[in-house]
Amino acid sequence: MSRFFKSIFAAAVILLSFVSCNKVPEAVIPVAEDTGGKGLLWEVSDGDTTVYILGSMPIGSDLIYPVSEKLDGLIKSSNVAVFEIDFGDLNGLKYMEAGKSFTDGSTLGDYISDELLSRVRQIAVENPQWGISGAVIDLMRPWALADIIIKTAYEKCERLKAQSETVDAYVYRIAKDAKLKIRQLEGYRLRTDTMNNFSEYALEKYLQESVELYENGGSLQALEDALIAWHERDTEAYEKIFYEGKLGNSISKSLIQKGCDTSSQYVLKLLSQEKGQFFLTVNSEYIVGDSGVLKQLTSAGYDIKVVPLD
Repeated sequence: MSRFFKSIFAAAVILLSFVSCNKVPEAVIPVAEDTGGKGLLWEVSDGDTTVYILGSMPIGSDLIYPVSEKLDGLIKSSNVAVFEIDFGDLNGLKYMEAGKSFTDGSTLGDYISDELLSRVRQIAVENPQWGISGAVIDLMRPWALADIIIKTAYEKCERLKAQSETVDAYVYRIAKDAKLKIRQLEGYRLRTDTMNNFSEYALEKYLQESVELYENGGSLQALEDALIAWHERDTEAYEKIFYEGKLGNSISKSLIQKGCDTSSQYVLKLLSQEKGQFFLTVNSEYIVGDSGVLKQLTSAGYDIKVVPLD
């Protein structure tokens, strides 16, 4: 299993369902595979404070790596690295793991239709590597099962199989090795509580969307297009993928809006109240779009610079 799909990552990224495309042509990458990605990196500064904002992707890929030494240098020269979740927060991780299961006597069948429950059970039968019994499935919350099913759909798609760690995991490793201070915008606890507070309808729909993704073969053209956009630093193409509804679902779209606002407010706070160099890594969909970080910072009067990684 790729590092992206370890349980530590399940809470660290926006939970996405993708449209399926069963007739997908081979992607034509206009550069050699070993050149790595140009990336989605921006810089904003007020003179004594500089914030680098890097867009992460929900999967590791050869369209991302190898990254340039310049990226490593910017990470290492920063004073603080900021992530949505501190992956080293073991207490928070334990809280999240506990929050994935019902503890009030409820079961999965109380929240989803019999038909959907049957489809979930069939997927579990087809994937014994999960190591999850029917009894355990009955106690799992819909969003926790959806995480696993989406992961499995990714793994079914040969072109998109993760060959390496995700961008945020990569930055986290470099930051820890450089002994940077680590901060988090959200954390495991808040993410768990957020997921568990969605309506029963939204959670059932989210699980259903993940099941449909799996059943349609996991051929994720939209995700591949997003990776190519990241590789080519094509922000317009990336934005179009997300904001024309090619990616995302009822839950992820709500989380994206929240992420846009939380990330923007945090950067504005850094610029107005702190000094030094900060390296912020968040989901790319928080950065682009009409309510994304770039637009909110521009509206606040800041100039944003693209930082080439090639």
